[in-house]
Amino acid sequence: MDTKVAILERKSVRAFTEDAVPDNVLKSIIDLALCAPSWGNTQPWEIYVVTGERLRTLKKRFAENFNQEVPIDPDLPIPSTWPDACEKRYKMLGKSLFDHLGIGRDDAVARKTHYLKMFEGFGAPVFVYVCLDKRLSAYSMLDAGIFIQTLCLAALEEGLGSCILTHLILYASALREELAIPDTSNIVMGVALGYEDPAARINSFRSERESQPLFVKWIS
Repeated sequence: MDTKVAILERKSVRAFTEDAVPDNVLKSIIDLALCAPSWGNTQPWEIYVVTGERLRTLKKRFAENFNQEVPIDPDLPIPSTWPDACEKRYKMLGKSLFDHLGIGRDDAVARKTHYLKMFEGFGAPVFVYVCLDKRLSAYSMLDAGIFIQTLCLAALEEGLGSCILTHLILYASALREELAIPDTSNIVMGVALGYEDPAARINSFRSERESQPLFVKWIS
């Protein structure tokens, strides 16, 4: 796949089919993602690929925690404030998505259902977790981000969709118990992988991007 096409076509898939991803396809995606660059070639990432019965158990635990309003316990603090411009774009994403789905501001049931789907990875048959040793500096977070973007593009090359989901890491205690992730590592991010459901209305949603003048200064 052409690089430009891959970058433009990658999107957050929010509805997956139940089709399993063959092991050889998953291994190919991970192999390609592991070619991502990192600071001094440190390759600091620790990767957990979760499928099958363990994934079903994990989804069940997340759903139970959410429905029982169990407090979240992520390893990394969830942002509570943003610069004004970022906050505006953040809020606009949620509003635009719910408008696209026809979910009103006061429709608490529909909104809760959507959030539950986020904890379940929108039905994806694969979760990929990226962890980092707690001794690493903030610069390694950059490496983790590069790995995740490379993973999503590699998945697209194999005909898969992806969704980078903070909801997949909000219950860190449950993750540690199910995946044997050591206390010496931070659970940084989860990525849902699978085949996109083309019939799902939500998958026609695309978030907007700002143009160059807002972000870029050309200096010569």
